[in-house]
Amino acid sequence: MQARRRSLGIAKHLLSREVQRTMKKEISSIELKHIIEEMQFLGHARLDKIIQKEREVFLQFFASGKGNFTLRIVPGRYFYLTGQRAPAHEPHNFVMRLRKYIPFFFLKSLSQIGSERVVRIVLEKNDQEYRVYIELFGRGNVILCDTNDIIIAVLDREKLSDSAQKEVKYIPPQKPINLFELKPEEFRSIKESKQEVLVKALAIEFGIGGVYAEEICTLSGIDKKTSPSELSGKEIERLFSSLQELLSRKIDPQLVFKEGKPVNLTPFPLEVYKGLETKGFPKFNEGLDFVLENYSGEPEHEEAKQQADLKAMKIQRIIDEQEKGLVEVQKTAEDNQKKGEMIYEKYILIKGILDEMNKAREKYDWKEIKERLKGHKVIRSVNEKDKKIVVEV
Repeated sequence: MQARRRSLGIAKHLLSREVQRTMKKEISSIELKHIIEEMQFLGHARLDKIIQKEREVFLQFFASGKGNFTLRIVPGRYFYLTGQRAPAHEPHNFVMRLRKYIPFFFLKSLSQIGSERVVRIVLEKNDQEYRVYIELFGRGNVILCDTNDIIIAVLDREKLSDSAQKEVKYIPPQKPINLFELKPEEFRSIKESKQEVLVKALAIEFGIGGVYAEEICTLSGIDKKTSPSELSGKEIERLFSSLQELLSRKIDPQLVFKEGKPVNLTPFPLEVYKGLETKGFPKFNEGLDFVLENYSGEPEHEEAKQQADLKAMKIQRIIDEQEKGLVEVQKTAEDNQKKGEMIYEKYILIKGILDEMNKAREKYDWKEIKERLKGHKVIRSVNEKDKKIVVEV
């Protein structure tokens, strides 16, 4: 452990701000597939801790006979196992909801939705089941649903995807084509792509990602700037064959360096990086953890980001307080409505009592009225001082 910390310290010293700005910004669909495959060893692990720091969520699991493992979730960017300690932080409303619904639940399954950058974590305990969806595209989000995918809680309410509206069923965004189950006839549609160049058609319309789209072009021996509409039948076959070869590669994570600076982390060696210096890792999760532990984003924007996050937290607290107040107002309104309905139902009885009281007031004072009404079936008490009566209906 000490040796690992020393090596990480050396790596941190070597990484300049320029390198930090050019390293991995997000994970691709292909990378997510390998990340999740590596996590299957967690089995029926128990969820012990849930921590939130700004928009990051940490889920700490305990796997029997294996120890503790922490999932770091950065919506819109990263999802991986980290060796870093989850930071202690003031609980947010979202994490409090998670702690309410899924404390000490057990991991039932962890999967990727098709070839989308969406993760589904299914948790169970006794006869209860909940699902946590993690969106790793755009700004991203974390969404808690019940067993029918009805939304219970959302990390970022203002950044809900079109299919993630609160109190309705969550339907994960999904392309018509699943990259990992792609058929030759489906792939031929690339010729109809509206993208100007081949590499963009592969990266965007098939969700392959930029560097892997370039790899497929390289393996196929086809210029990446070729117009999709100009592809021949044989070229399309070569591209499809190269795609299948890429997807079937065994995991062999590589951190790629150019001129001594890290430029990318990939789950296996790529031809596009052939000849460049690389550093291997036993697991892609470990490589990603190493890179991100030594990569702090864009330092010049960190202070502004922190200020924006603080402002967002304050606004969220105001929203939470207003929602709490609204619930109380609604409850009061419902109670008053029930009282009003009861009075309406007993209108004739109450009107009769009021008429009798008005007549009695013409003949007797309040003290005499109180005395005469002792043992009355409906009028329970008389307040002489405030000139009020209490009835039970």
